[in-house]
Amino acid sequence: MKKTTFSKKILRFAVASGLMFSLSAPLVQAMPQGGEVLNGGVWVNGSNRYLDNSSGKFDAVSGDEFQAQKVYDPNDKALVIKWDSFDIATGENLVLNGQGVPFINIVNSGKMSTIAGTLATTGLYQVYVVNTSGINVTDTANLTATNLTLSTVNATDAEWKSLSFSESAKAKGDIKISTPNVIDVYGNFTTNSVNLEVADGVSFKINTEDSNSSWWDDTNKVNVPYDKTWDRSTVTFHAENNITFNGYFDTAWIDQKGDVAGHGAKGPIEATFSGKNVTFNVPTKTTEYTVGMNFNLYNDANTITVNGTDSIAINGGKFAAGSGSINLNSPKITAASGTVFDAATKKSSSPIEAAEGVDISGFTVTGADLPNDDPGDKPGTDPSDDPGVDPNTKPLSHNEAVNKGLNTLPASVTQETKEQMAATIEEENDMVVAAVDQEAAPAESVDAEDKDVRGQAAAIESTSNAPANANGLEVADNVSFTA
Repeated sequence: MKKTTFSKKILRFAVASGLMFSLSAPLVQAMPQGGEVLNGGVWVNGSNRYLDNSSGKFDAVSGDEFQAQKVYDPNDKALVIKWDSFDIATGENLVLNGQGVPFINIVNSGKMSTIAGTLATTGLYQVYVVNTSGINVTDTANLTATNLTLSTVNATDAEWKSLSFSESAKAKGDIKISTPNVIDVYGNFTTNSVNLEVADGVSFKINTEDSNSSWWDDTNKVNVPYDKTWDRSTVTFHAENNITFNGYFDTAWIDQKGDVAGHGAKGPIEATFSGKNVTFNVPTKTTEYTVGMNFNLYNDANTITVNGTDSIAINGGKFAAGSGSINLNSPKITAASGTVFDAATKKSSSPIEAAEGVDISGFTVTGADLPNDDPGDKPGTDPSDDPGVDPNTKPLSHNEAVNKGLNTLPASVTQETKEQMAATIEEENDMVVAAVDQEAAPAESVDAEDKDVRGQAAAIESTSNAPANANGLEVADNVSFTA
C-alpha cells in the first residue's frame, strides 16, 4: 500500500493554491502608476474622475484621457502631476490633454520610462513627460505629438509649476527613439536630454493645415478649437552632450476634417538641433527621403538650424528647406559625400570641410574671427587702417616714422640739413608708391619696396648711433644726404 505523508499533502495543496492565486491575480499594469496632483485639477475621461491635490494617489488605466483643467495658485502657470512610475506597454494607450494649462508629468521611478504603446498629446498647451533617468520610445510605440516635450531636466517642483528655471536645471538622462517609429507632429515637438539617439529611419511627419478656419475631428485626438490652426510646426532637439540623428522628416497638410490631404506642409516649419556634437546619418529604412528636411512644393520659408558646440557631422543625405534657410553653427563642420543642401539662404559660422562633389558654394560664412573679416589681411589695403597694427611697422609715407629717425641725428646736423634729408626720403618714397600704383603690383611687391625704404631709415638711425665729434664734422650749406 502506497503511503502519502502529511507533509507531501501540504506541499501539493500549497502548490495548487499558489497556482490558483497566480491565475486569478490581476496582471501588472505598465501604465503610469502612483500619480499625485500637486495643485489644480485634472479630469479623467474613461473613468470619469476629477482629481486634485486632495485625491491622494491614483493609477492610470489604458484608454484614459487626462485633461488638465486649471491651476489654483495665481503664481503657477502649469498643472503638475508626480508619478511613481510612467510606462506604457505594447497595446496600451494614454492621452494627455493640455486643454486648459500647460501639463507637467514628473516621474520619480529612478529608472528610464519605456513607451512601447500609444501616447497621444492634445490641446493648445504644451504637455511634458519628465524623467531625469531617461525616456525610451521603443519600436512598437505610437506617438501623436500635439505640443509634446520629452525631457530629462532635473528641476524643482516650484520651477516646473512656474515654468521658470534656474541655471542649475540641467538634463540628467538620455532619450532614445527606435525604428520603425512614425511620430506625428502637430504644433511643437521637443526633446531635452543629455544624449539623444534617433534610430535608423525614424520618421517625423510634420503636419500643418490648409485653412485659417478649419476644425479637427475628435477621432484624430487633436481637439483644437475652431479658431486655432497649425499654420506653423516646430521640432526642437536639445542635448547637453551628443545628438545622433538617423531619422528624416516627412511633411503633410491636413484638410478641414483632419484627414491627410497631401504631401508638402502648407505652413513654414522650423527644425532646431542643439548639442555638443551633432551627427546626421543617412537612413537606410527609406528610399524616398533622406536626412534632414524633405519639403515639397507647398512649402516655403522653412528653417533648419544646427548648433554644435564642438562639431557638426553630416554624413550624406538631403538638407532641404524650400525658400527658407539652413544655418550651421559650429567651429567644425563636415559634409560627407552625397550631402545635398537645398535652400534659398545657407549660412555657416565656419568654413565647411566638404567631400568632393558636395556643393557648398552657396553658403555665406558668418564667423567673426575669419581672415577675410580683417581688412588688414586683404591685398591692396593699408595695414595702418587696422588699429591693432604696431605703429612702428607703418609705411614710411607716414611723416612720424621719418621724423623719428631724423630727430635722433647728432646735434651738429642743422635743421636745414634734416629737412633736406626728409624731403629726399619722402620724394623717393612717393616714387615707390607711384610705381606700385601704376603697375598694380601684388602685395608682395609693396612689401619689398617698403623694406627698401625702411632700410633708408635704418641707415639714418645707424648714423645717430655713431659717436658724434663736433670738431671733426663740418656740413657745408646745400649738402644733401642720399641714403
